[in-house]
Amino acid sequence: MILTAASFVFLFFVKETYAPAILRKRAKKLREETGDSRYWSRYDEKQELIPLLLTSLWRPFYMTFTEPILWFWDLYVSVTYAILCKSAHL
Repeated sequence: MILTAASFVFLFFVKETYAPAILRKRAKKLREETGDSRYWSRYDEKQELIPLLLTSLWRPFYMTFTEPILWFWDLYVSVTYAILCKSAHL
């Protein structure tokens, strides 16, 4: 409980480290200070939800079927999972 409260307090004092958020904020600040709309970040552009969702969902499947190292990793995980499930039901 105390650790949770301490973590929650630290959230307000830790600086932002996510690069897209920092660049967006910096570009917005420069636009406001100078009144010049030339300052922008590539992260300012909003993407449509459906194409973004389709791309994000398609990538793992594409990589799974086209990368040989993932074939072996998937095979290893499935065998391990099968062994663990079989031993848990005995």
